[in-house]
Amino acid sequence: CRQIVGSGDAADCLRSSFRGAVVAAEDGNSPITEPSLLLVEGRDDELFFRHFAQSNGVHNIEIRGYGGREKLPAALRALASISGFERLERLGVIRDADHSAQSALQSVSSALVNAGLGLPTAADKRPYTSILTMPPNQESGCLETLIWQAIMESNPRLAACVSEFVGCMQLTNQGTRIDKARLHAFIASQGDPSLKLGEATRAGYWSLDHHVFDPVRVFLRQLAT
Repeated sequence: CRQIVGSGDAADCLRSSFRGAVVAAEDGNSPITEPSLLLVEGRDDELFFRHFAQSNGVHNIEIRGYGGREKLPAALRALASISGFERLERLGVIRDADHSAQSALQSVSSALVNAGLGLPTAADKRPYTSILTMPPNQESGCLETLIWQAIMESNPRLAACVSEFVGCMQLTNQGTRIDKARLHAFIASQGDPSLKLGEATRAGYWSLDHHVFDPVRVFLRQLAT
C-alpha cells in the first residue's frame, strides 16, 4: 500500500467519550464543524481513529464513516451539500488496500475527481485532499493487518498461539479475512471477548504507541495542520 500526503453498553460509553477536539458526527448529513474532515470506512474505523487521534494529541479533525468502499463515491458527492463544507480546509480519506493498494488508491482518486474535488497533487484546489491506504506502505491488507503487526511484535507468544489457532481453522489464502480472524481471536483472549475493534482499541488491548502506527500519526498530524 502507499500513502499520499498533501495532495451495546460498551459502545454507548465509548461514543460519549469521543466528544471534544476530535468531533464525532451524529450522521453523514450533520454540519461540518471542524476545518479538517477525515472519512474512514466504517463504524469500527471511526472509533479506532477517533481514539488514535485523541491519544496522539491531534485536534481539529472531524471523523466520519462512509459505510464501506462501495459507498465512498456517493459520500464524496454529497459533501458539497452539507452545511460547513464551504469552510472545509482539508479532507482526508482512509481506505483498506484489500488485495491491491494501487487499485484502492486509484479508486479513491477517481471518486474524488468525479465528486468535483481535487487530487492530492492539486495544490490550488480546496479543500486540500490526502489519501492513506491501510496498512501504509504495503501492497495489500486492511486496518486489522496493521494492528496485528503491532501485536506480533509486542506480544509474540500470544500472537503465535492465535496464528496456530487460525491455521487449524484452515483460513489460509483468504486475503484480509485472515488478519480479521486473527484480530478477533486475539480480542477473544482478552478481558471482554465481545468487544469490536474500535471498542478494543479504546480498552487498550494494543498499544497505539507502536512504531507500525507512525505513518498514521504523520498522516493525521498533517491533516490537522
